[in-house]
Amino acid sequence: MTRAATNRILALVAEGLISPETVMTECLAYMSEDDVADMARGANFFEDEEDEEDEEDEEDEEDEDAVVAARAAFEVASANGLTGAAHVAADALRAALKLATRT
Repeated sequence: MTRAATNRILALVAEGLISPETVMTECLAYMSEDDVADMARGANFFEDEEDEEDEEDEEDEEDEDAVVAARAAFEVASANGLTGAAHVAADALRAALKLATRT
């Protein structure tokens, strides 16, 4: 695969017809936020920051998954008249909600 457009833009920058800042700004504006984040991770732009944010995001997702699972278990147990199981599921739901809302 040739990189005709890439090479042309690089040549325009080398000739001084377009500034590197213009190319950077246009690229970042064109790319989705996910694409920009992927590029930044791949280039190690946010080495320490990104790792901490990823861990926090993963923990938040796990908490949300726990809430969804506990709520579903409670609903299934309640709908089937399983009062003991419903109480266990309700306790799990309360614990999951507490985890999800911790600061």
